[in-house]
Amino acid sequence: MKMDFRIFAKLALFLVIIGFCMPIACDMNGFQIAEFSMKNNDTFNAVMFYLLFFSAAAGVIIGVLLLLKKKLPIFCDWVIIILCVLSGLLVYFRLFNESGVKLQSGAVFIILGWIITILCQLIYAVQTNPIKKSYKTVKIFSVRTIVAIGIGAALMFVLMRFAAVPSGVPNTNLNFGIVVLSVFAAIFGPIAGFFIGFIGHLLNDLTAGWGVWWTWVIGSALFGFLVGVIFKFYNINKGGFGEMQAVTFNIVQILANFVVWIGIAPTLDILVYSEPSDKVFLQGLVAGSLNAAVVLILGTLLLFAYTKTLGKSGSLKAE
Repeated sequence: MKMDFRIFAKLALFLVIIGFCMPIACDMNGFQIAEFSMKNNDTFNAVMFYLLFFSAAAGVIIGVLLLLKKKLPIFCDWVIIILCVLSGLLVYFRLFNESGVKLQSGAVFIILGWIITILCQLIYAVQTNPIKKSYKTVKIFSVRTIVAIGIGAALMFVLMRFAAVPSGVPNTNLNFGIVVLSVFAAIFGPIAGFFIGFIGHLLNDLTAGWGVWWTWVIGSALFGFLVGVIFKFYNINKGGFGEMQAVTFNIVQILANFVVWIGIAPTLDILVYSEPSDKVFLQGLVAGSLNAAVVLILGTLLLFAYTKTLGKSGSLKAE
């Protein structure tokens, strides 16, 4: 039986409901935060919190109706998803981002529910595209790419959040998530690399408690894009990743690391956040150097290992 991604997208919103009932911030669940907002005459945030919950509940109901073979217009799906995500983001930027409140486990469940829902809905949209897939559509933004984005972003987030090693420079860590980003970009291309870098880094910042540092989120997205630009030359998906391809991959990733972390990200820090130049360029130099080294070793080994598995196991295959 073929998996119905439209149904799965709606049922994934149950994770949002679970997260809403768990501690989201300050040891309060969504209902408690909404009540707290009402007591402080912040009606807008209270309404947004309730909209987040009830739109997720409506999405789950739609999923159940679809399971029962009821026919519902597709625009209902997108209205529910947009309301659910938009209400949550508005609350975050109004209530949590500026105050630096650390998000808790409930927020992680909500974000995970959003990501699964959006990815599954996009997969369904690609599968049912009435123009049925020109060559460029399939190769550049296919179901395969969307699945890779979901898996890659999740792995990158977990490694950034729970496996970071302090470097000795403030707010700069040895980041193993960059290995996942590099490998997925090299295998699946620049679109996957861009969105994995953006989503993975964004999730890390949302749950870390210091707010979203957009200049570095954008940096991760650009790094993934740059590494993936010549992914066809790496010849990984045909099992042809050899010494020449490994050298090329590492030249590209080292250049991308230094362009992004020593050039673009520190410059944006100065322009956007008015950070001291000596501080951000030191952070960028350390981050870029550590990233380049860990990708050189672990990234290259993983790509050789992945290449050897092709043909022996079912990896993500193009449709």
